[in-house]
Amino acid sequence: MRTLLTLTVFAFTLTANAKPITVPIEGHGALKLDVPDGAKTDVQRRDPNAPPTVQITAPDDASVVLITPLWSPDGDASFNSPANLRQYLERMLEEIRPTAVETDFPFQKIDTKTISGLYVIATDKAPKKGEFEYLAQGVAATGDLVISFTILTHEKPPNGIAKALEIVRSIEQTK
Repeated sequence: MRTLLTLTVFAFTLTANAKPITVPIEGHGALKLDVPDGAKTDVQRRDPNAPPTVQITAPDDASVVLITPLWSPDGDASFNSPANLRQYLERMLEEIRPTAVETDFPFQKIDTKTISGLYVIATDKAPKKGEFEYLAQGVAATGDLVISFTILTHEKPPNGIAKALEIVRSIEQTK
């Protein structure tokens, strides 16, 4: 599976001051999400057929949100099933565990009318100067897509994580 994405937490909340953005996805419609006012947004693509990575940077550059939509290359309808989302997150945990303070990672749910998935929260054992101390990493399904995200923040959970999850909760695939 492709490298899963990073979603970093903002020092502000998603409110009525959010603006919707739309990111075209070749063959899969578009990804819509709400971005807080003042945030800088950049869409990166390695090549036209590769999944885009949406990078959202807080106005003070203290956090960054990266979101990557993924799809089944062979049209497998179970690609974003709850069972597969759980497996994807378990694989992600293999990379998190060695550098995390925690030893237990309870799966937490995201569930809205447009997106549902799982994430875990971790604390970096030894962040270097300028690195984020807290992480939430997860996967979610919307339409026929898997949304991979990671939230990095200096703000101790649950506050920082909760703020960034509002961006994830706003995600919707449109066709």
